Amino acid sequence: MSSEMDRGGGMAGRLRYGIGRLAKKLRPSALLRTRLAHGAMHQSGCQLVDVDMGRHSYCAYDCTIIDCEIGAYCSIANGVTIGGASHPLDFQRGGTFPPHRPSECGNFA
Repeated sequence: MSSEMDRGGGMAGRLRYGIGRLAKKLRPSALLRTRLAHGAMHQSGCQLVDVDMGRHSYCAYDCTIIDCEIGAYCSIANGVTIGGASHPLDFQRGGTFPPHRPSECGNFA
């Protein structure tokens, strides 16, 4: 056995590791109004609501994706959240940086 495995507690450490991996895979996922194209897959613990996932795309563990279209051959990492945020939609007032007109910028010369 390798010294890295032995540091984990020998047989007991390997057993804990194996049980942890199995428990992670057995958690349910929630899919609501979701279409997975050919070859697309998700791992356990994901919540996909109103999602259209393109072919051969992959969503790792514990992702929350709401109201989204994901293209083909996309990979999404563990724990990613897409959509679901609540924010105002009236950002047309100027942008994220306050001074937009020369009169508001002052004299920087």
